[in-house]
Amino acid sequence: MLDKTLLKDCRLLYLPNESTMIGWQRGPRVVFSELLANGEIEAYEAYSFEFEWKVTFQGNAKPVLDRITELVKSFGPTVILWQHPKDFPIPPGFVNGLRSKVGIPLIVYDERDPYSRDRPLPSGAAILAKESDVVSVVGFGSFADQQRINGAKTVIYSPHAADEELFKNPWIPPLHRDWDVVMIANLHGSFRRGNRILKDKTWAKRTPLWKFLPGNKSRLELAKHLDRAFGTRFALFGMGWDGHVRNKGLLPFHMQKAACRRAWASANWDQFDSTPYFFSDRLPIALLTGVAHCCHYRPGYEVMFDNGGNMLYGRSPEEIVDALKYLLSLPPKERIQMGDRGAEYARNHLTYSVVMPQLILNAMEAYSTSQNARSVVASGDEWDEPDDKWY
Repeated sequence: MLDKTLLKDCRLLYLPNESTMIGWQRGPRVVFSELLANGEIEAYEAYSFEFEWKVTFQGNAKPVLDRITELVKSFGPTVILWQHPKDFPIPPGFVNGLRSKVGIPLIVYDERDPYSRDRPLPSGAAILAKESDVVSVVGFGSFADQQRINGAKTVIYSPHAADEELFKNPWIPPLHRDWDVVMIANLHGSFRRGNRILKDKTWAKRTPLWKFLPGNKSRLELAKHLDRAFGTRFALFGMGWDGHVRNKGLLPFHMQKAACRRAWASANWDQFDSTPYFFSDRLPIALLTGVAHCCHYRPGYEVMFDNGGNMLYGRSPEEIVDALKYLLSLPPKERIQMGDRGAEYARNHLTYSVVMPQLILNAMEAYSTSQNARSVVASGDEWDEPDDKWY
């Protein structure tokens, strides 16, 4: 159970990644504003560093860095939550210079992009990883290793989340659906060159670029298996499927709920498919729609989810198809109940209103624990500090 009372003295400075529009990170902003309005945190301020850098100051980082420094001095945050700097140029020593003394403010780097050995951190993000007190990642394995390689002191886990207000809306589940299964996914690298989609290629004649992201090959295989198994009862949405017989085209982000609710189940094969505990925001979005969801297994799912209870998962495209056939063999009422259980799980664990406060609480606890461990070592007591700090 989330204990927000521990946040009552928090003065939060939030630095969201928003490249084209201030307020694009709607979910976290709404949550933090509500915490302030409810008196659950002491103060809150947000600064869209990326938008200011790219749009307001046309690529000049100095005024943005100066503004962050001014905000820290005038606002006096106890916690700075800095999200996904991407290629924003953070100079060495800048993050350390934001502290008035050790741990004040607590600086938390929240990275929700899949950086790994094959996709290393940009230089500014690497500096943020090294100089922050705590780094949060959305998966273990190579994602966490990449942060530690760059000098992260303490790494914690925080899952991807979804905006509950966009995807939860109450509904009366119909007993008749347009499709048995819907899949919403992009086949990255198929047709895109810059911002242009090449229309002269078919899904069967793509460049090798789509193979770059781990999981894409299995995603393609899953689409083929779903087509063979369900035929016209299968619908496919997303970029890169031009020429696929079940392709329904691109789908606006906010229309995912409506598309899922036209089917008895949603299915997906996520990218970076061997990373423990990782999933993209499509999983919490799919669960929040109240429709049963089936995806591929990765290490950690047996801990987080109830296979056959609040969702379904398999270890191959064939197993996913079998799981979906099992679901469709159940009475409609039981299919609906699985969707309801999935939505309840997502509301309780995978919405911004839960994930973002928990992230701050976990960072505070992890930092306190690591400092206590160091103080024991400094006092001369016997202590073997672990090489890996996981909280």
